[in-house]
Amino acid sequence: MVNMFEHLSNFAALCTPERDGDRWRKVFCLCMALMTHASADYSKKRFAAKIPLYRWLFYKRKEFRMSKVQKGDTVRVHYTGKLDDGTVFDSSEGREPLEFTVGAEQVIPGFEQAVEGMEEGETRSVTIPAGDAYGEHREDLVVVIPRNQLPPDIEPEVGMQLQVREPTGQSFVVTVTAFDDETVTLDANHPLAGKDLTFDIEVVEIIRPS
Repeated sequence: MVNMFEHLSNFAALCTPERDGDRWRKVFCLCMALMTHASADYSKKRFAAKIPLYRWLFYKRKEFRMSKVQKGDTVRVHYTGKLDDGTVFDSSEGREPLEFTVGAEQVIPGFEQAVEGMEEGETRSVTIPAGDAYGEHREDLVVVIPRNQLPPDIEPEVGMQLQVREPTGQSFVVTVTAFDDETVTLDANHPLAGKDLTFDIEVVEIIRPS
């Protein structure tokens, strides 16, 4: 048992959770299991004194947990978003990384969930169902209006986005999805509503509250 710990200690001393995440996790879990078994034969004080790895793991386990993205962290990520057919609808390539705080609902829920638990430098590809992205497409948000209700200087085109203001003063964006000589069809759903989205994500930096 002691020889096995000494061998693992030599390996673990060369690893860090940031650089060797998967291997470090395996060693960590194996050592914890062995220590649980060994605790029946050693008192904690004698065990810690005889096997330095026990003390190393005790101090490193908190560092290991803190190396992952958690709620409340501010993160900077690069991403590329694609539709089912591979069409790229958005990307941070060539721009500054996207910065947001996990748990603050600043991005779609599925994106937050995908980033949580990642480490700095880690990349991940994840498919987010419509329900965790921009929601399902709602037919009640599609309306047909007489064409003469549009301002006279607007010639509708499919895909055109218009800003509509309600009597309450609140405004929202609608998309023209169809039109003819008499009517115009407006869709108030988000353009990506009803679509499953695939994101390639890279965590560039984890910024923790001081």
